[in-house]
Amino acid sequence: MGSRFVNIRKLVALDILLHGRPFILVEFSLGTALPLALGVQQILDGLSGFFLSLVVGFYLALTGVDYLLLLVYAVIISRKDSAEDEAESELQNKSKYNRQQFILLVPLLVLFIGLKQEFDRQRETNSGTRKV
Repeated sequence: MGSRFVNIRKLVALDILLHGRPFILVEFSLGTALPLALGVQQILDGLSGFFLSLVVGFYLALTGVDYLLLLVYAVIISRKDSAEDEAESELQNKSKYNRQQFILLVPLLVLFIGLKQEFDRQRETNSGTRKV
């Protein structure tokens, strides 16, 4: 899965390099809070019988969960001031990252990909064979 999809952490680092830390932190904060809030509101509306509201609500809420992972990565990378180090090798591949940002539209896909990549990264670190 990791090789077919962009590295989520590097995607965030690249976004920070290209658009600036303040912009990305605000974008990911709003991308988390707004869909979650609107999603919960739609879910509550849907409980009174509107099935479409439930569907839209769950879609929005789960999209907000994806952005929560992006926000966590953005905060970690910002605190470490490591965006340049983490994205340096990917600057020449930024068109690949632009093409694959569609995954943000699929609820929970970013979360699942990011968690798998993080587990793989931890396993490589623990085994002492981490790739640079």
